[in-house]
Amino acid sequence: MSKVSRKKVAEEAARLLYLGYASNYKGAKEQASKNLNLSFLPSNFEVAEHLDEFAELMEGKKRYENLVSMRKTALKIMTLLEKHRPKLIGSVWRGTVNKKSDIDISLYSDEEHSILKVLKERFVKINVTKPTYVLGRKTITVTNIKTAIKGYNVEIVIRAPKDEVEEYCEIYGDAKRGLTLTELKNVLENNPLRRFVPKRRK
Repeated sequence: MSKVSRKKVAEEAARLLYLGYASNYKGAKEQASKNLNLSFLPSNFEVAEHLDEFAELMEGKKRYENLVSMRKTALKIMTLLEKHRPKLIGSVWRGTVNKKSDIDISLYSDEEHSILKVLKERFVKINVTKPTYVLGRKTITVTNIKTAIKGYNVEIVIRAPKDEVEEYCEIYGDAKRGLTLTELKNVLENNPLRRFVPKRRK
């Protein structure tokens, strides 16, 4: 019975996320459990699987067209920032995009001024913030840049090289390896719809 209940909550949480009634996995699971009057909470991985299925049902072929287009757009941005070791992360890396997905790019560089100069020259409008968060046992400050290109929202995060560590995904539990510029080129040339999602242990 618990397995069936977990599945129902996971499906409802995925629906809430996709439709924008929840902004994060924790809130979506709690709200879904409350909506269904069930006490079981699925894993983030289970919710992600159902979110993927929901996006497939709602968007169909357009979803794959968007994935390729977003990866090509990411390639152009990463080419501009090549010397700063950009990596494509998030759902565009994973291959699990939906209509709400952003293009997420991570950089490790001490040359923030140079990066901002390049971006300001190429994009009409960028928004820059400097949030702090806990990474391991220390608190770090990053530079968060948001802009838009070809109708896609883009988020670029700059961190100092000294803060580079291997991070693990809160959704899938694996290392957030992402794609380097060379790797992204290879994916687009050989298998533009390739997914990077680990198998869940049943």
